[in-house]
Amino acid sequence: MRGVIAIAARRVLFVLVLALVASSSPRTLVDAASSSSSSAASSTTSTRGLTDASPLATRDGIPDASLCEHGDAGHRRATTMGDAHLKQRKPLLAEACYLGALRYKSDFPMALYGLGEAHVMADRDALAAEAYALAIDAWPQYVDARIALGELKARGGDAIAAEAAFRGAVAIAPTDALAWEALGKHLLSIGARDRAHDAYERASASVPGGRENVGLLFGRARVAAAKREWRACVESAAAASARAGGAFADAAFLSGECEARLGCAEASRAEKTEEEIADGERRVASGLRRMKDAIAMDDDEPGDGEEAEARRVTYATLLEECAKRDDAIDAVNDALRAHPDSEALRALRASLNAKRKREAGEL
Repeated sequence: MRGVIAIAARRVLFVLVLALVASSSPRTLVDAASSSSSSAASSTTSTRGLTDASPLATRDGIPDASLCEHGDAGHRRATTMGDAHLKQRKPLLAEACYLGALRYKSDFPMALYGLGEAHVMADRDALAAEAYALAIDAWPQYVDARIALGELKARGGDAIAAEAAFRGAVAIAPTDALAWEALGKHLLSIGARDRAHDAYERASASVPGGRENVGLLFGRARVAAAKREWRACVESAAAASARAGGAFADAAFLSGECEARLGCAEASRAEKTEEEIADGERRVASGLRRMKDAIAMDDDEPGDGEEAEARRVTYATLLEECAKRDDAIDAVNDALRAHPDSEALRALRASLNAKRKREAGEL
């Protein structure tokens, strides 16, 4: 889910644009649409909207619109109340408010979008997709709805539909940084590294004032890591970590990983000077230290167990790759105390022990 608070400013713009739609052409979040897009979507009024037969109106357990305070005060007021309930993570009450809003105006895009957000929060993705599609049908220039639909399709494994939704967003909002970032993130997830790089470049070029947000910086770092561009990865990941005040474990860990990999590559080159060897070893030590610090952040603030486990696997694997097998085995044993049921860690420990025995002539 895109997050109600994060897009609050964009929603304010939607309200202003919709209020002016009767006297002006539709606009994207930040720019006028291209002339071809404007002519293709010259009306912001859906030909369908929410109908009584829609699964959004007939699902089991649907709340009564009367549950929404001020739900009878018109579609804008009811939508505002729905947004407030979403911020409080109360999807059922939010749904009641959006349904109340749609009783007054069945094709109100923001209420349809909010209804989609409420269903995402309640893990009803099929209904969320229906709501987002109706929002786009009601207002083709609705960039957030296109991005949200793309994220939903990506999560459901439909990579083609997801990319189509994201590309629809950037087509109508070619200078929208969030739209390009969403496309880049998706392309990276399906292994399209070069296209992901291009999308992130467009996102960076579209940031107002050139100040990239934490997520964009981290995304650029992930693309650089996928392309094995270790220096670029270190730079972007370190910037993301710094901008987050050092509290972004993912960025801190990736920054350390890329620096350690850069150091390993430098130290293992066939032709190298003693100074280059020393520089490489310093990078390895610095990177591994930052990775370990990020792992400690996981221990201090438990969150996603699988993510924390994956970091420990990566850390131990990198120790092995940098010719620090004993340290790698110690790291795996330490990790297994935190994640005793991890099959990945147990398999890694068995592999490391077998390599050590083989080199010692015991196998």
